[in-house]
Amino acid sequence: MKHKDDCLRQCVARVTKIPPRRVPHFVGKYKDRWFRHLGTWLGRRGWFVVLCNATDTIAYIPKSAPHIEIGPTSRGKRKRRHAVVCKGPLPVYTGGRPLLKTERYLFLFRERRQ
Repeated sequence: MKHKDDCLRQCVARVTKIPPRRVPHFVGKYKDRWFRHLGTWLGRRGWFVVLCNATDTIAYIPKSAPHIEIGPTSRGKRKRRHAVVCKGPLPVYTGGRPLLKTERYLFLFRERRQ
């Protein structure tokens, strides 16, 4: 079931290939504590998560690497943010709302099994 402010949940599902119904609604449920809960939840499933500000991050993002970008949209309220999935610089899932600019990058890494 899709909820208001559901974009992060949808993006996490697409990057991790976990069905959306099994991904918690982090922003709706935890508000400002969403990142801590996302990290704990992903960690239990063998994933690492890194959140970076776009203004002070210099990174090379391979074209094949899916990641989540967060920022304002033209349809959103001033304080609200939207999440989209990108591969390299190109959006591959926007939920119908492209970003005006990227403010944060959210990288999800799968733990290597040995």
